[in-house]
Amino acid sequence: MKKISLLFLCALLFGCTTISRVSPRLNLGMTKAEVLKKCGPPRQAGAMKDNDLQIIETFKYTELPFFHSASTEPITTYVYFLEGNVVYYGPSPRLPKELISEHKKQDRRNQNSPTLTAPARVNR
Repeated sequence: MKKISLLFLCALLFGCTTISRVSPRLNLGMTKAEVLKKCGPPRQAGAMKDNDLQIIETFKYTELPFFHSASTEPITTYVYFLEGNVVYYGPSPRLPKELISEHKKQDRRNQNSPTLTAPARVNR
């Protein structure tokens, strides 16, 4: 009887959570190929250009909640790519502007920093 009560309590506590199967598989910096391999094809895909004409690509994944979830609303995860890499993923359909501006600052820093090259080897 104790086992049944414990099982019922666990089902009650954990049965009301809504868990995405996509988000735990994602990491910032992943390529589109890695996202497609881990999460499969998106429900929708699109692209747009920002004010500096950088291409921002978007994947939209929509999942039905687990059968034991209290919610019947679909779970939507948006994945944003800048220069082919994940810069944001989550439930928001709008890419936070500070992410784009931070990415641009990083690009400017990389362009202004000198690149170090190894000296050429001379055969004698």
